[in-house]
Amino acid sequence: MDHSDTCFEKHEDVNQKQFFMIRIFIIEDHITITQAGFRNLFRPGRDQIDITGAATSIEETLKKADPENTDLFILDLWLPDANPLENIRLLREHFPGKGIIIYTSESSALWKRRMIKAGALAYILKSAERADIKTAIEKAYIGETYFSGTFESTELDEIIREPNIENKKISPAQKEIVRMIKEGYKHKEIAKVIGVSTSRIEKILSALRSDYHVANNFQLVSLFTELNII
Repeated sequence: MDHSDTCFEKHEDVNQKQFFMIRIFIIEDHITITQAGFRNLFRPGRDQIDITGAATSIEETLKKADPENTDLFILDLWLPDANPLENIRLLREHFPGKGIIIYTSESSALWKRRMIKAGALAYILKSAERADIKTAIEKAYIGETYFSGTFESTELDEIIREPNIENKKISPAQKEIVRMIKEGYKHKEIAKVIGVSTSRIEKILSALRSDYHVANNFQLVSLFTELNII
């Protein structure tokens, strides 16, 4: 190959890099802040990452997102009045082949595990460094999995092989307590109905949160509802 051929190949590579762009659609209820944050972190000309759209709900996303102009979805785990697993299911159904990155403050091992199994390609905490977020975007774009600051690489297969939480045993009394929490009863009111002390109710709920790896009663209720336990 002569010198002119080498120069041509180099010029062609530069042009290909110039036109390479990862197009992101953000789904987040605090959309103005998040969208501005991502646009500040990533510049199309510098990072080859462009924010091409945004929405505050899955329903709005289904109306606004253009599959021809979207490569990846940045999805907040906790959208108001929405189920995280249903959100992923709807995105995968309506936008097949498009990667999903969970972007959240939720560090619970339970939700990391559930999002992996549901099909998310990345799980990134909102406290992650810019380099981590960029790596997640680039890996998800080519179909690779990335979980910043959450798992060691050797742990991922073990987590996927873990027994399903659906197999855990729960007593009728525990179900009733969580059901009453869902209906808005306070701990003292539940204790009166069940016939035990308020501290006993609090201990039962604390043990359930620990067993199911959730941070609070809201997440416990959401999980039990999703699993059709209550």
